[in-house]
Amino acid sequence: MVNKDIIKYQGTEIIAQEAEALQDIENIIEKGLPLFKKVSMFGGFGFSVDSNFSVSALSLYKEKLHSLPNSFVNFANLKNLYLSETNLKVFPETICNLPNLKFLDISSNNIEQLPKTIGHLENLEVFYTVRNKLKEVPETIGNLKSLKELYLYGNKIETLPDSLGRLKNLETLYLNMNSLTKLSNSFCSLPSLRVLHLDKNHLTYLPDCIGQLQSLNYLSLWHNNLTEIPNSIGKLKNLEWIVLTQNKLKTFPDAILQLPNLKYINVDLDQNFKFYDSICILSDRGVIIK
Repeated sequence: MVNKDIIKYQGTEIIAQEAEALQDIENIIEKGLPLFKKVSMFGGFGFSVDSNFSVSALSLYKEKLHSLPNSFVNFANLKNLYLSETNLKVFPETICNLPNLKFLDISSNNIEQLPKTIGHLENLEVFYTVRNKLKEVPETIGNLKSLKELYLYGNKIETLPDSLGRLKNLETLYLNMNSLTKLSNSFCSLPSLRVLHLDKNHLTYLPDCIGQLQSLNYLSLWHNNLTEIPNSIGKLKNLEWIVLTQNKLKTFPDAILQLPNLKYINVDLDQNFKFYDSICILSDRGVIIK
């Protein structure tokens, strides 16, 4: 193991190279970074240090950054990074050189593109890139083998890469408020997916293979252009909640009557009469109609 110089910084012991990176950040934002025992994504600003004298979490929430210093790569043991509302227009590729990063939030910026090197973050478990200006997602997203939660809502995404289907540990996926018109069959190869938000897109149909999402617990399709739901949806034995409001459904998807664990369904109030018989069947089973 290589010995690293430990120095005092902000009243705590820290690896010298990481202290240098903190100083470079402070020079950019023109103020000091406070030390916290714990840093979270819910506001806050500062850093925390682990028992190995490494920066483990860093939040620059609402600081006007534009870019990150080259010394940012010194944070080799950084696990949580919060960069929401920091005025970033370009995704800082130096982030992709942080091998131990587990949580990344770059929401509410003006980022138009994710770099291909995003796939280097093989230990990343949670990724928020909400309310940016993304139109596409790189194929290398499929390399994030540890990813459990992916939040992409509020962008301008038109298509998704087939590699998305390689995210075998993905449990939560938010794709609402984008510009999707279709989903590829590879989308159905997510065995761990439990929560799926597709609200406010431009979907006209769902792939027949959607019934393969056997772990799915929550499915929101609100505000699309769907005229029908594939029969395979009846195979989603673990689905408890489905949202169908503000679509163009001509008939009630009878396959939904086959869902053994359904507890909640959202349908348009003005369609309750049109779907009266099916709604009654579900209601009699104890399903809550919203």
